[in-house]
Formats: sequence, structure tokens, C-alpha cells
Amino acid sequence: MNETGRPQDLPLSNPRADRVRDVAKLAGRPARLKRGQFLAEGPQAVREALKLHQQRLAAGAPGVVTEVFASESCLGRFPEFDELAEGTNARLATDEVLAAMADTVNPQGIVAVCR
Repeated sequence: MNETGRPQDLPLSNPRADRVRDVAKLAGRPARLKRGQFLAEGPQAVREALKLHQQRLAAGAPGVVTEVFASESCLGRFPEFDELAEGTNARLATDEVLAAMADTVNPQGIVAVCR
């Protein structure tokens, strides 16, 4: 997905990439406090964050979601994320990358960086 909510062609595939490590740091309290951001993990949490994001944008306020990273299989199961992620920097990512970003034992295929 990209800013129009459409998937980008090549998924983020390197779990040791700087961006992946940067997102993973949000699992720690110091990084969350310093940046004023947190990580929403899993379809339900990301769906709720994206709904709030769209409501705030419609009201003329800044959105709450800055980035979304999702696997192709997650997007196949939850096609509404294409539309909900409009206006965010959204990217496809491999399951390995999502596991490196997520703080959960069993990542669910989608994470969002929120303010």
C-alpha cells in the first residue's frame, strides 16, 4: 500500500533494515515517550486506529496513523485495509519483517505506527 492505500509492488523484506529496527524500538517505553508514538498490532487494533485516523482527517484534524505495514496474506483476509489506510504511508512487508517489528509472540500480519 502507499499513500493512496494501494499496495506497493515490492514488500519490505529485510528484517535488519534501519526502518524495521526503528519501528521495533517502539516496543520499548523510552522510544514511545521520546517520539510520542506507539505501535498498534493486529487487525483489530490497526482497524480501530485507521478508523480514528479517517475520522480525524474528515474533521480537518491531523491523523493518528503515520505508517502501516501489512503482509499480502493479511490484506487478502481484510481487504478493507486498502481503503482505511488512505492518507498514510502504507507498505507491504514480509512475515519475517512483521515479526521483527511486532512485540507479540505471534504477529498477526499488520502493524501501524500511531501518534
